[in-house]
Parts: sequence; C-alpha cells; structure tokens
Amino acid sequence: MHRSGTDILLIGGSAEARALAPGLRGRAAVMLPGPERRAHGWPIPLLPEPLGQAALTARVAAGVGLIVDASHPNDWQSSFCAHRVAGALGVDLLRLERPAWRPGRRDRWVRLRDETAAARHLPRGARVFLATGREGLTRFAALREAYVFTRQLSEHHDPFPLPRGRFLRGASPFSVAGEVALFRRLRIDWLAQARRRAAARAAGRHDRPETPAAGAGGARRGGGPEEDCRMGELGRIIETDACVAEGADWLRRADPRFAPALDACGPLPLRRRPDGFAQLLSAIVSQQVSVASAAAIWARLQAAGMVTPEAIRAVDESALRDLGLSRQKAAYAGALAAAEIDFAALRRMPDAEVIATLVAVRGIGVWTAEIYAMFSLGRADVFAPGDLALQESARLLFGLEDRPKERALRQMAEAWSPWRSVAARALWAYYRHAKAREGIR
Repeated sequence: MHRSGTDILLIGGSAEARALAPGLRGRAAVMLPGPERRAHGWPIPLLPEPLGQAALTARVAAGVGLIVDASHPNDWQSSFCAHRVAGALGVDLLRLERPAWRPGRRDRWVRLRDETAAARHLPRGARVFLATGREGLTRFAALREAYVFTRQLSEHHDPFPLPRGRFLRGASPFSVAGEVALFRRLRIDWLAQARRRAAARAAGRHDRPETPAAGAGGARRGGGPEEDCRMGELGRIIETDACVAEGADWLRRADPRFAPALDACGPLPLRRRPDGFAQLLSAIVSQQVSVASAAAIWARLQAAGMVTPEAIRAVDESALRDLGLSRQKAAYAGALAAAEIDFAALRRMPDAEVIATLVAVRGIGVWTAEIYAMFSLGRADVFAPGDLALQESARLLFGLEDRPKERALRQMAEAWSPWRSVAARALWAYYRHAKAREGIR
C-alpha cells in the first residue's frame, strides 16, 4: 500500500497505546472509542470526536498515512472499523496483538463456547470478574447465585443487569499491581475472559496460594479468613470479634477516611444476635419508639409468652394491644406469624434473597431486613443506607456539607464491599462517639 501522508493516527484503549504514544510525539494523534474517552495523560493530541467509521474516514482522508490499532483486546468493533477504513482508503494498518495468555502452574482454565456456557459452569457462591465486555453481560443471566464485578469505563446510570453484582468505575490504563490489589480486595476467584476477536470464551480459576491476584504476601492478619471469618458460598459470615477486627483493618486500608473513627471508637462491637421469629418480632416492637419504651413492651410480651408464632396466632390483636402494641404493630405481629418464614432456609439464602423474603411480610421494611441480615445472620457485606444515624455519621466523618440520602449512601458504600456491615458498625460507633448518645438497639 502507498502512503497518503506522513501523519499517524493511533487508536487507543489499551495500556500499550499509552506506552506507544511518547515515541510518536510530533507525528501522531490519538482517537479513542466513546466509552474510553479519557483526556488525561496523553502526550500526543487527543482528537475530540470518538472513534467511528465516519470520523475515522474523515481523519484518514485528510492526510493520515498510517493507522496504528492499539485498541483494547476485547474491542473488536474498533479493530473492525480500522480494518475497513484502511482497506477502503488504501493506507497502511498496523495492529498491535498481545501475546496469548498461558495458564500458570496453579491455574485451572476451562475453555467454553460462549457466555451462556460460562454462566452455567461457574459454581454457586463464586465471586466472578467479567472481562468479556459490557455488551454481553445479559448473556450471563444464569449467574443468579454468584457475585459479579465488571468494569464501567464510561459515565452511565444503567442498573446492573445481573441479580448480584456491580459495576467498578475506573479509568484505563490498569496496571498489573493495581489489578492484583483489586482482585485480592474483592476476593475474586473466577475470571471470565473473552478470547481476542473470537467468539469463544475462557473462564479461568485462580487457585489462590500462588497466583498474583491472591498470592503470597496477601497479608491477612490472624491467619486468613478461614480462621477469623467463616467463608462459604454466601461469602463471609461474621461470628467473632476477630472477624470484625479483620474487616476493620481492611476498611482502614481501603478507605483511610475511616481511620479517625476507628481510632476514636476502639474495637468495634460484634453485635451478633439470635435469628428467628422472636428477633424479627422484637424489631417490629422497636419501630418508631424509644429504646426504653421498646424494652418495656418487649418485657411484657415475654412475660405473657407472646414471642412465638404459635402464641401470636392463638390470640386476637386486642390481646397484643393490651400488652402495649399499637393497632398497626399488632397487625404486623399477626402478619409475621402467618408468614411462616423458614428461618433455617434464610441462613442458606444469598443476601438479596434474604431481604426480598423478609420485606414481603407486612410490617418488615428494607431497613429491618438489612439489620436482620447483618446481625442475626452475620452477613459481612450488607449495609443499611436508609438508617439516619449512618447518614449523619457519614456526613460528620467525611466532612460532607449535607447528610447523604439513601441512594447516595448506598452508592458510596459500594467501595466498602466485601465488608459493608463492618463499615456500618464503624459509622454507628462514630455516631455515638460524635453525638454522645445511643444509636440503634
């Protein structure tokens, strides 16, 4: 092919593109796909229009002699666009190809036909990092009992399309060290990766002892999660003070803004409670009354033996009102007894399913369900952003002008996964410290 000019157009999107750019100063400009448009850090001019066939054609026709395709390995659309434009206009095309990944000694790779096959293969309770592209997320719909993370490189407010998981906001390039730290922090044990410009997919499991993403020097105090905090298909279950301490240590490292609260409040409380009917009934009793009033009503219910579903079903609402419950709460107690919740099954359900099961009962709101999951089931990654004390504590601790609303605090808490319930403990402790009064019962 002959050259139609001397300028070079670099198609970015990968870490290699940024590595190439300094050597092209004075000779090249860079064009980025729309989702990848990040102006910072480029030593060569960044073209204002996002990559597309019309925009690329116009730039090449204006005198570009060489297209260098250094797009992301999964971005087949950009490569296809570059190939078509270069062929149509008769300019040279240089495409960067990364060496193929090869499994390490302790890696176990499974080659699968497509995303649907990968979703079926991944086990219940897996923590999965999807590097297959946002467009194919819905094809992982079968991952109902795994927790899924994937990158969000562009600004959007689309809901996460899978039952359990979230987008990870970030800006490329991503370093090996940074990915190692991210995988360790999120406790990723499966990676689903698209093969370069091919339809096939591969899912690779990292067996933690030797892989960089969870390798030696992972530095968990107390001998690791198996000693301090029971791990299972549902993630971490908080059962001991050591587990809370492990989460607090992680939180201090992950978000240094918590350090003043942790220093001021000392060891965070375990706050584990029994699970079952009586605990939920107690939560209903406590709604919208002072701690002292709730305690007095609860003592009367206990003395009358009205703390089991059988006992509640055996009386009418007037008997419960005589013990101090309002008309509404007496109705809620009856609804809870009639629901016949399988409390043993709740222990085996994912967090979202626990909360959905509980809020289906009249009188149990999201806050009550989240508190139950945190303290009665010991779930380590549940948060209660609708709690006013948490909102006010966040305002005080983080120096915010206004108290964050529920949605904003929920989004803020995503950064504290997988220890969101420990973050809640820290914020409640700081609230009591700052306000010098008791928080939730």
